[in-house]
Amino acid sequence: MRLNLSNGSRLVASVLTLVLSATQSRAETPVCVESSGLRHCGLNGASVKETGEGVRVESQDPSVKGGVVIHTEAATNWTAGMFIEGVGDEQTSQTVFSSTSKEGNTSTATLEQVNGEVGYSAAFVRGGEKSTYSVFIYRDGFLQASMGGIRSGETLVRSVPNLDLTPTVRPLGMTYDDCMQGCIRLNCGGICAHLYNGAQRTLPGGSREWQFDVSHPELHLKDGRVVEGDEIVMREELRKSDRQPQAVGVEQIQIQTTAPVIDLRDENAAKACFSR
Repeated sequence: MRLNLSNGSRLVASVLTLVLSATQSRAETPVCVESSGLRHCGLNGASVKETGEGVRVESQDPSVKGGVVIHTEAATNWTAGMFIEGVGDEQTSQTVFSSTSKEGNTSTATLEQVNGEVGYSAAFVRGGEKSTYSVFIYRDGFLQASMGGIRSGETLVRSVPNLDLTPTVRPLGMTYDDCMQGCIRLNCGGICAHLYNGAQRTLPGGSREWQFDVSHPELHLKDGRVVEGDEIVMREELRKSDRQPQAVGVEQIQIQTTAPVIDLRDENAAKACFSR
């Protein structure tokens, strides 16, 4: 029998195409896990796994910002404790938190770390237009400083390491071992197991805000003031005419970082009941 090599070659090529397509499809499909009643999916090739305490996200490619998408199903209040680890000796990283509502309105909070200093900024977009925002700095629940009329994306507050001031939680980017080693002299080892807490909320009327712990309590404001704080809130400024009778929550939260590991714990998402 004479074999038709042309037809055989086409058959082999077709089979290889199907195999490669299936392999590529599996590679591009993000891995998702359930934790705290929320669906978490890897972003930009990052892997996600349920740890029993929460979700661990590990980036596979240091050249891109890996991360996680959290499906919050119109939640008006999302909170989580986290460790963001492994930024290296230079203590330089960028972590971006973002939220998206069903209407397409977005909010973003960026934590930009350079040589251990952390700059905080936010951006809010509603109906395709950028909103201004206000910043509030608290210490043990009491307001220490505030600023308003800040342009979206502008950084006005920086957290600066000071050896005379004990950190309030494990510094952003540090592993537990690095934190314990650095705290030997300051006797602050107890803070190394404390989670770095973050939150995104939709307030009555529809204004959105991001809230984060501050690792290093010395905060430098762009207007020259230096205050001590342990918490920062960045809140969207909303005109009366844009306020909503019923606040609309967010469909998803995204976290992207140049750091290799995000460890999420104590996560919660809920719809608030607002009285009218």
